[in-house]
Amino acid sequence: MQYCDLPTEADATERCRLMYDRIAKLHVPRRGAYEPILLDEVGPKANYGVITLPQPLVHKPRGATRTRAVAPEAIRVLSTRRAGKPVMRREAALSLAFERRLRLEGHEVMRYRIDIGGADETLWSDLVDVTAGVLYEAKAKVDRATIRMAIGQLADYGRNIDLPGLRRAVLLPKRPSLDLRDLLASCAVGLVYWDGEEFSGDFKSLLSCVDR
Repeated sequence: MQYCDLPTEADATERCRLMYDRIAKLHVPRRGAYEPILLDEVGPKANYGVITLPQPLVHKPRGATRTRAVAPEAIRVLSTRRAGKPVMRREAALSLAFERRLRLEGHEVMRYRIDIGGADETLWSDLVDVTAGVLYEAKAKVDRATIRMAIGQLADYGRNIDLPGLRRAVLLPKRPSLDLRDLLASCAVGLVYWDGEEFSGDFKSLLSCVDR
């Protein structure tokens, strides 16, 4: 039986040194590879000056919005077909009756075509009393959703119609509820409605011309 001496601590240390030397020869680092890149010895000092950010995108419309007045009869749709028979649209009938009433007062009545700039979209306003400077939006119903829609349409059309002192009003087939009348008043929107015999509400006050 043969016996061998157990490795001492010195032997273990020597083996670790030899192994490290072999590994070090396989990987020779480039000069300065592990040095801090912001030190003067490696290169110029880091520049922490003003950082230039990308310029924000700026929307450039393809064209300006164009608005022109047209005769109401040029675009009026009076009827639709139901069960094969022509039926007069309530909104169109109301609008036509009101237009005739305004003309009896000697007022010029038009509608406006609004071609939205930068978009393939065209808006058509309802009646515009050019003489008195009033934009009307006719509706066949007097519920809350319809009134709110009319207020929005008046705001959208009105901002594109170049008539100094332009006023806005809704045209309805009957008198709406008190709360909806308060809503219209709070939005500075006039109210004209058919009471069964004549147009009432703010009709007479809106007939008067404003200083323009």
